[in-house]
Amino acid sequence: MMAQPQPSTPGLVAPEPGVTLYGTLWCGATQQARRFLERHHLAYRFCDIETEPMAADLVRWWTGGDTSHPTLCINGEILIEPSLEALAGVLTRQGLI
Repeated sequence: MMAQPQPSTPGLVAPEPGVTLYGTLWCGATQQARRFLERHHLAYRFCDIETEPMAADLVRWWTGGDTSHPTLCINGEILIEPSLEALAGVLTRQGLI
C-alpha cells in the first residue's frame, strides 16, 4: 500500500528526503527491513514509534489510524508493511539500489 505524505494536521511534519523507517525494536518485520537497507548500504533514519510520539502520529495519519510497522517513507513515497520485494522495487525505481 502506498500513499503520498501531505500532512495538514497541526503538529505533523513531513519527513525529510531520503529513507525513513518507522517501526519498533521488537518487530521482526522491522528488523528485516533494517537489515535489508543495511545490506544494500543505504543510509536511513530509524524512528521508534514506541518512544517517538510524533513519529507514531505520522504513521497513524498515513495508515488511517493504525501504527502499522514497518512503515517507510522513501523520498516522499509511503510503504506500509511492505514485503522485501516491494521495498526493493521502490528502491530500484528511485535509483537507490
